[in-house]
Amino acid sequence: MKRAIVLFALEKDRTVSALLLAIGLSGSLQASVCQTVANGDWDSPTTWGCGCLPGTCDTLIVSHDVSATGLTIIANDFISITNTGQLSTVDTLIFVRNVWNRGLIDVHFLIHSDTAQFLKNDGLLITGIASLYPDSIIQTGTWTILDLVYQYPGTRLYNSGTITGHTYQSMVGTNFGQIDLEVLEVSYLLGNEGSLTAQYLTAYGVLANDAGGYALLHEVLVYGMIDNEGQIDVTGHLWLGTEAMPSGELDVLFGTHVFVNGDLVNRGIMRGWGTVCVTGQTINEGLITDHLNFCDLSPSTTSPPFIDINTGTVGPGVNWCENAVCVNTLADQSGVQDIMAYPNPAWDAVTFTGNGLDRVRQVMVHDQLGREVAPGPVQLGNSIRVDRGELPAGVYVVRLCDQHDRPLLQTVVVFSEP
Repeated sequence: MKRAIVLFALEKDRTVSALLLAIGLSGSLQASVCQTVANGDWDSPTTWGCGCLPGTCDTLIVSHDVSATGLTIIANDFISITNTGQLSTVDTLIFVRNVWNRGLIDVHFLIHSDTAQFLKNDGLLITGIASLYPDSIIQTGTWTILDLVYQYPGTRLYNSGTITGHTYQSMVGTNFGQIDLEVLEVSYLLGNEGSLTAQYLTAYGVLANDAGGYALLHEVLVYGMIDNEGQIDVTGHLWLGTEAMPSGELDVLFGTHVFVNGDLVNRGIMRGWGTVCVTGQTINEGLITDHLNFCDLSPSTTSPPFIDINTGTVGPGVNWCENAVCVNTLADQSGVQDIMAYPNPAWDAVTFTGNGLDRVRQVMVHDQLGREVAPGPVQLGNSIRVDRGELPAGVYVVRLCDQHDRPLLQTVVVFSEP
């Protein structure tokens, strides 16, 4: 499913234009630009080069360590936090217009208004509770979520960096990078062409796991749809709908796999030409159709349909463990710990260190479009070195795999310009 890419292209053009316009304003309206000249309080005139309060300027440039106290509303047309700048508060911060962060934003409670076109993070963003309404969130840096983020469904997220933390509600957009969350709720459409990890995933809309995308999930509840063109591993249970709301759809493309290392309960529709593997109990109260290859690895029946409890409908084209292709795609990650990648960003090579790396037999690298690309020479052993080779500067997902090509670890690596 490429709808996420189309959304990305259309929104990116508009957002980049707005960003360039904001930068252009900082050059053409010098009298309306305020820059920090010292560390200090947000509302202190001594912090700013104009010797005035920051609210009097159209554009703000923060290059120092600035802290805000109490409720702070920033209504300037554009605020830029440079790579040496910091903006922090233990209270509430409201952005009314556009924000570009290349340094650090650390906010206890963040609100970004729907009057803004973009929030762009190329640096480090730390949020406790955040409620985000701008047209676009362009996330190429690192975003740490300490508590909860609510994203307005009309906002689009484009992530080619790293998002980690607790709860993200109503995620809509495209992931080319790495997402690792405790709780994730998907509304409307989330396209994944990178790495997606969640302990608890609820899909009210569509999760499109595109080619090159990898999702490692624990407990999954689907009211909307999961469309799989990549690889999905579920370490716990997968439910399509509930008794109160029998719905949900799982569509598995030919040549792709969904592995469930727990129970699978279908109260909606399972379809496609790919393979679904289940180690636990299988219950079908809905419809299984097309030429799906369904494989219950511990069947309680001796004749088809090989489903433990089947009160639903199974189409005549469904296959049962055809060609014995259903194998456990989950790697045993025990002993693989304390893994570090350095330097990251890197110029010529990145080195992985930690425990259990001697089990790595293959290194796979994918670009932001999910395409597998060839790095330079790879050295395996107790530490692993991946040379950049001819790869252009950019963000890449690196997967360290065992002898069965199952990922032991995956992380985002940035190769920068020399």
